Amino acid sequence: MAAPVFLTTEALAERWKMSAHTLIQWRQQARGPVFTKIGGKVRYELAIVEAWERARAVQSPADYGSIERRREAAKPFRYSEVRALAENYRAITRLVPLRPIQTAEQEAAAEAARLVLMASGAQSADHPLAELLGLLEARIAVFQLR
Repeated sequence: MAAPVFLTTEALAERWKMSAHTLIQWRQQARGPVFTKIGGKVRYELAIVEAWERARAVQSPADYGSIERRREAAKPFRYSEVRALAENYRAITRLVPLRPIQTAEQEAAAEAARLVLMASGAQSADHPLAELLGLLEARIAVFQLR
C-alpha cells in the first residue's frame, strides 16, 4: 500500500482557490473534510479530500435541486437527527477507530476492524463502507510509517 499524501491548510486553500482562514473556520465549525494533526500541524489526507470533493460533485443545477431543496439542505440538523448521528457514530467508533492510531494495541484493533470490513465486501468501490475502509487503511499506514 502506498503511503498517504497529505496537504497543508495552505495547499488545500490553494487547491480550492479560497483563503486558508476559511478552512480554519470550517475546522472550528466541524465543516469541511476530515483532518489529521501530525506533529501538532493540521494536515488533510489527499484521498479524503478527493472523496469529499466527489461527494459534492454536481453536473448541472438540476442535480443540485430546486432552491427550496437547497434551503432545506442548508437548515441545521434537528436535535433528533444529531442524536441519531451521534448514536451511529458511537457504534461505528466502538468497532472502527476513526482517530489517529497511537499504540500497537490500537493498530491491532484497527487491523481486526479492517479484516471485518473486507470480509463484508467493503473493498468494492460501490460498497457503502468502502470509504470507511479506505480511511481505516490510511490510518493504519500512517501509524506504520512512524
